[in-house]
Amino acid sequence: MNATNPVFQTLLNRICPPAKKRPAGDFESSVAGIPCRIEIGHCEPYTPARISGPPEDCYPAEGGEIEFQVFDSRGRPAPWLAKKITAKDEARIEQEIINFRED
Repeated sequence: MNATNPVFQTLLNRICPPAKKRPAGDFESSVAGIPCRIEIGHCEPYTPARISGPPEDCYPAEGGEIEFQVFDSRGRPAPWLAKKITAKDEARIEQEIINFRED
């Protein structure tokens, strides 16, 4: 039997059901008032600087980097919508990502 045989495919689906498709993106948001989905790429937490105590215990701030991708409400990549992101939208989405990661 090969994978294109309908009987084989039925048996295979009973043993190992196909994964359910989920929409692209991790959560819903909006850009310029347009509903969208946001998928989190790279997210590195912010570590504040330590500037008190002996010099060997001091270190600069690190991290605080967040990368994300914008999808339309149907789950398709939306570079046209990503171009509309303002600084205010970006700050709000980054805060939504932080809140999403904490839950």
